[in-house]
Amino acid sequence: MKLKAVIIDDEHHSIETLRFDLERCAQDKLEVVGAFDQMKTALQQLPKLQPDVLFTDIDMPHINGIEGASILQLPHTKVVFVTAHKNFAIDAIKVGVYDYLLKPVQLKELDELVSKIYQEHLEAASQPSQSQRIGVPTSEGVELLNFSDILFIKAESNYSVFHLREGKQLTLGKTLKYFQQKLPTSFIRIHQSYLINTQKIKKYLKKDGGALLLEEDHLLPISKSHLEGVKAVIDRLS
Repeated sequence: MKLKAVIIDDEHHSIETLRFDLERCAQDKLEVVGAFDQMKTALQQLPKLQPDVLFTDIDMPHINGIEGASILQLPHTKVVFVTAHKNFAIDAIKVGVYDYLLKPVQLKELDELVSKIYQEHLEAASQPSQSQRIGVPTSEGVELLNFSDILFIKAESNYSVFHLREGKQLTLGKTLKYFQQKLPTSFIRIHQSYLINTQKIKKYLKKDGGALLLEEDHLLPISKSHLEGVKAVIDRLS
């Protein structure tokens, strides 16, 4: 098993230097499957590539690395900032990146980082198959929900409303981001307010900027920032 990696940097020589260093220290553990000089282009392609780790510069035009990390809707991708600027460390922590490397990147440091991520993936792969349920806290305790019973989850302020089969609903005092991190990759964000179960998609509609028809006739809008990611999922399901 090799990790899939993507590099984003607006300086071509920085991309090639990091690619070369990764080949030197981690050729047996990691493969670079994509490289981009603009965050906007990368964000359009990342849902298709599904990288395990994303190495990105911070100081870039249009959309910088911090903005890109906050937009990115791949909860299982580990984001590593690679930058010449020390003063971005606090911002990196705020957007939840996995690690932070300073340019020029030290080969030993890079090797240790890749080895750590690789080991975590091996341990995750060796675990028994994941449960098909999620435990959600309620006023009475913890309710176990089958993934197959969840159609979508809607954000309402700091609450999340689970829309379940047969018209049932459950309101919980956690954010949508919290549940996105807990649920498997078959649940994707299609809008700031909606996290959906891709197994419940019946139809993709192009009109009015894009919408998804789910089971039980739920019609949900797709936001512009999530449209490419949704299209990538539709392509995989088709």
